[in-house]
Amino acid sequence: MQEGSHFWETALELTVEKYKRSHMWPTISKAVKAAIQEHGSDEAGLCKTILKIIAENRMC
Repeated sequence: MQEGSHFWETALELTVEKYKRSHMWPTISKAVKAAIQEHGSDEAGLCKTILKIIAENRMC
């Protein structure tokens, strides 16, 4: 993920800003915590799950 790290960093920063403006804190927080526990150090799986969370909650 080294080559695309800038892309992911930018995408996550924009998502966090939008998230902060929304009132979805409990829903998103719970989903992200579950994703981290499920995927641990599997970056690819974690990124896919986070993108799914973003899409499901219309954060993009």
